[in-house]
Amino acid sequence: KQNPSLERAYEARGHAWHKKGRFHKAIADYTKVLEMNPDHTGVYHNRGSAWGKAGNYDQAIADFNKALELSPNEASLYDNRGSAWRKKGDYGRAIEDYIRALDVDPDFAITYNNLAWLLATCPNPRYRNGIKALKLAQKALNLTPDASTLDTLAAAYAEAGKFKDAVRVMERILSMVDTGDTEYQPIYRKHLESYKANTPWRAK
Repeated sequence: KQNPSLERAYEARGHAWHKKGRFHKAIADYTKVLEMNPDHTGVYHNRGSAWGKAGNYDQAIADFNKALELSPNEASLYDNRGSAWRKKGDYGRAIEDYIRALDVDPDFAITYNNLAWLLATCPNPRYRNGIKALKLAQKALNLTPDASTLDTLAAAYAEAGKFKDAVRVMERILSMVDTGDTEYQPIYRKHLESYKANTPWRAK
């Protein structure tokens, strides 16, 4: 109210709305920043992420494209655009962007994990490759050992037909996860049940 042209205040409020899950309010604040500073790479990136979480993947990709024009050597931009392509069902472009992200940063753990998950669980069999998924998942786990990378490793084992290994990994995850975790524990249990039935997981 005191200074309607305060760019950093709009950006900070946008971050706050983003964290609260109020994505359209975040988008409105990020847009205000870009009206004042059209070359703000970080805000294009953040607005693209907000569009993606709001389910508008075309707008997300458009913002990631603009951010990449301004900053073509940022691995996280390729990774996020790849995830937007994946959610649109354009798996070929998703894989291309994940590979570009790893070209920029060969130690970018989240992209190893994202690419491994896609190759292990893709609904389109054309893009599945259990052996490649295993190698990528193991790399992700080495870089960032946590429940997410273990979950991807289990999916890769299952896609490669190694269901006992997949079950072993999922049981390890469930031993790590708090019993009160109502968000992830049910998902992990579904994955475990699938692998016990010798059925690879398929992303929806």
